[in-house]
Parts: sequence; C-alpha cells; structure tokens
Amino acid sequence: MERKAEGEETWTRVDAAPTWEQTDTDQWTYHYTGLDRFDGQGVAYTYRVREQSVEGYHVYYQKGDAAGVAVEGQNLTNVALGKLTVEKRVTGNWGSYSREFPFSVTFTLPEGFAAGNELPVISFEKSDGTTGTVTFEEGQDTATCTFQLGHGQSITFEGLPGHTAYQVTETDTCGHRLTATGDTGTILPGWENQAEFVNHRSGSYPDDPDPDEPDPDEPDPDEPEDPDVDISDDPTPGGDEDPDDPEDPDDPDDPDVDIPDDPTPGGDEEDPKDPGKDEPTSGSGEKDDQPKLPQTGQLWWPVLPLGAAGAGLLAVGAARRKVYHGKHF
Repeated sequence: MERKAEGEETWTRVDAAPTWEQTDTDQWTYHYTGLDRFDGQGVAYTYRVREQSVEGYHVYYQKGDAAGVAVEGQNLTNVALGKLTVEKRVTGNWGSYSREFPFSVTFTLPEGFAAGNELPVISFEKSDGTTGTVTFEEGQDTATCTFQLGHGQSITFEGLPGHTAYQVTETDTCGHRLTATGDTGTILPGWENQAEFVNHRSGSYPDDPDPDEPDPDEPDPDEPEDPDVDISDDPTPGGDEDPDDPEDPDDPDDPDVDIPDDPTPGGDEEDPKDPGKDEPTSGSGEKDDQPKLPQTGQLWWPVLPLGAAGAGLLAVGAARRKVYHGKHF
C-alpha cells in the first residue's frame, strides 16, 4: 500500500496489511482498514496498491474508490506473459539464401494499460545470439522495433503482457514473392505466438508462363529474322523484276510498246526479198522518233562487202597461179 497527499510527487509506503477473502477461487478480494483520509494540514490522501512481481505474470491495475477514498489500482488482475517468435525461410532456385531481409514489429498494449500500470520492458533474442529490448515511452501504448532475418533465422520476443496486439512487417522482399502467416494477432496470456515469413523466387517468377506457350523472346522459324527485309513474292529464281516497269517488253498494259507477233527470238527480221529496206524517216531526213523494238538477230549489211572481198582474194589467187606455172616452161 502507498499514498501521497495532493500536490506531492512521491509515493510513500504505508505499513498496512490487507484482509483477503475468497482465496479458494480465481478471484480473490481484499480490504484495508484504519487508513487516514487526510494529512496533518487537511490535505486528502490518494492511495494505490502495488503487487510484488510474480514471475511469468504481469499485473493490470484499475482505478477505483474505497469508502470515498480514491485508490489507484484498487482492482488487480494477474495476466500471464506471452511470447512471439518470428521465423524466416527462403525458397526457389533464384532465392537469396545469404541475404538478411529487413523487418519491423509494432506492439500495442491493451486499452488503458499505459494509464495506470508500470510499462513493460520486452526482451528479444535472435537465433544467432543477438539480444536487445523494446521499451514503451511514458504515456504511450505502442512501441516499434526493427530487425533483420535471413534464411533459417528466427527472433523471439518475451515479456509481452497478455492481450498485447502485434503487427510484423517485412519491409523489403528484395524481389521475392512473400507468403506470411501469423504476422498479425494478439498475444494470448501464457502462450507463444508464431509468425512465419517465406520468400520465394525461381526462374519462372513472376509470370509463371505456361511451358506449352511459345516464348515471345524466341524467333518464329516461320518468319524472317530481319523485319526490315522485304521478301519478293516472285518465285522466279532470276531476281526481282518490277511488274510495273514500263520498259519491260512483256508488260501488256503499256500502250506505247508494240509486241511483235513473230515468236522468233531474233526479233523483227527484214524481209529476205528486200534486204536493203531502210528504216522510215521523217520529212527532215531524221529517223522517226517513234519507239521501236530493239533490232536483234541477223545483220545483212556486211554481206556485200565481205562477198566482194572474197571475190577479190579468189582473183589474186588465180593470177599468182598463172605466173608460177609460166616460170617453168
């Protein structure tokens, strides 16, 4: 039992013993007698009850009034402490098994706990031996702690008052697919809550394509590799001829080109009865500018000169023969 007068800051212990009743149940009752209501100057006292710590339990105090005397912590509730263990695993052939992933956890005390109770100090220990504490600021009912876990590691928080809420968050999955269980909840009195985080990354992540579907990055064997190359539709193995070329003699759509009826490869042959027939000319003596088919095949004008030259050679040969025989008579 402790008390202080109005305006005082320090609590003073009072030598008084309670009287207990109903100790054979889970809800004991007590009462104090003979307590002074005022100090020597007539200032009212305020009393409070504080229970000695019981291992494994935390005491919840509630304010009350006893016979007109304000009592802080008149009602005391012993609630067993709980634990929280967070585990980390990595899976997949592309998983980062050597990386430590960042986490944060936020604890929220039960409603009204921080107003009239001693703030708890939560301790933690990692599987690699690292230890530390989580503390609450005066008048605050939440506290946050950050930590890191790698594949196969875990961390356990102890000393959590029963009914404390928690939220665990992996703040960066580093490109892995996260599956979390037990990441949020309420600490059950006397129990150990479990939270597990599994990060997965494999060669088919993130789209998990159907293996029967074609890979868009692989070239289609039925299509050309270079999309800028035009493939000719002409199957003729002689090159790409332009069907719209007006100089193509085989184009039947060109009205300015005369197509000969003679299928002879040599083109238009001159009439053998009139080998000296000249091309038509205009009135000025110049050749007609009308387009004509190219002249190919036989050429008749060299025949006369070549024939004359041959006759001359025969005559010279005959004369030399006479002279040769004349020298021997």
